[in-house]
Amino acid sequence: MAKSDEEGLAQAFIDLANAEKQAMALERHLSDVERKIESLLAVMEPSQEVGDSGIVAAVDMQLNGGDTETGTGPGKSTGSDRNSK
Repeated sequence: MAKSDEEGLAQAFIDLANAEKQAMALERHLSDVERKIESLLAVMEPSQEVGDSGIVAAVDMQLNGGDTETGTGPGKSTGSDRNSK
C-alpha cells in the first residue's frame, strides 16, 4: 500500500470517528428535546378540560416557571415596567 493510500485511509477513519461523535451528540440532543415535548404534553393533557387558557397557563408554567395564578414568572411583565418606557 502506498503512503498516500495509507494517509487517505487514516483520514477516512478519523473522519468516521468524528462523524460518530457528532451523531451521538445529535442523538443526545434529540432525546432531550423528546423528553421536553413529553413533559409538555403531560402537563397539557389535564389542562385540556379547562380550555385554551388552561393550556397556555400550563405551557407557561412548564417553560418559564410562571405562576399560573398571577401570570407572572421569569420573563413575565407585571405591568409596572410598561410605564417606564
